[in-house]
Amino acid sequence: GVSLLGVKGRQARTTQVPYAAVFRSSVGREGDTGGRRAAQRLPARRSRRRSPAMPARGSARWTPTPRVCPSIQAGDLDPRAFKEEFVIPAKPVIIHGAMETWGALQRWPDPEYLPRVFQDKQLPPAGNAVSGSMAEFCRDLFVGGEKAKGYLERPITRNGAPAILGEVAGDIEIPPFFDPAPHLASKIFAGWNSRCSVHYHPSAEATLSQVTGRKRGLLFPTTGRDLGHLYPYRWLSRSFSFSKLEFHRDGSWPDLGEFPRLAQSRPIEVVLDPGDMLYIPIYWWHVFFGQEGSMSVTNLWMASLRKRYFCRMGLRSNYVNARL
Repeated sequence: GVSLLGVKGRQARTTQVPYAAVFRSSVGREGDTGGRRAAQRLPARRSRRRSPAMPARGSARWTPTPRVCPSIQAGDLDPRAFKEEFVIPAKPVIIHGAMETWGALQRWPDPEYLPRVFQDKQLPPAGNAVSGSMAEFCRDLFVGGEKAKGYLERPITRNGAPAILGEVAGDIEIPPFFDPAPHLASKIFAGWNSRCSVHYHPSAEATLSQVTGRKRGLLFPTTGRDLGHLYPYRWLSRSFSFSKLEFHRDGSWPDLGEFPRLAQSRPIEVVLDPGDMLYIPIYWWHVFFGQEGSMSVTNLWMASLRKRYFCRMGLRSNYVNARL
């Protein structure tokens, strides 16, 4: 049927908690090549449904048959209708033209702009993220190839205040889709031929806004049995919101002999060009691949109490956060 926005829909979130508690497990590790500590496979659940017969390990790779992500034009958007069509039912959607007034979309593609803005700024070490000269990283990203090393994952704002990359806070805008939910942070993700580990956000709603380059990705729901199809780490692991599955740029997908439940997953395919904005509902698994020099901004909002607590995924995520 036809929705209020003329397309099929998506989701929302609210209420303040400490920034660090959310980011401990809600933000994906872009550029992570799978060096997370090993954990035993989750035991298969008993189900009345028959699992498809799987070949022996090493004999079959998962071949996705994804659905296409719905999309709408920004000019058709009304914040209230967006909540009803996408946020409340938790449905991902691509919003075309939502960044036309962003300074980042006009200025960041200039290879001299960001180095000039950041000048001598040095980034301290932070996990797998790139450190050192921010200006040098930006120059190398535009050169590409072997010159572009590392992955940038740093905040522009935190809880409404400028963060380490606050110099470019004026170049981005905060979408109004989740008002009056608290806006937690804006972050830059940038790299050359990058990829992220499969993860979901346990506390936050998110939008991914593509500024330069192109990103392709897959989204997976976590409702019902879908959580187990992506083989999450154990509840009391700090990686509880990450999957044990590895998706590589060369198309070497997980082995169905080792991960048979993946065959029952229901992925949605996403392709983002500069100016496109993707709504990622809370608890949706996602993995993204940047093509050549890709730069994007992720905005995060606290999800609603109903989503964070009154569902199976909410109970799982909040129980783990309380114990860590």
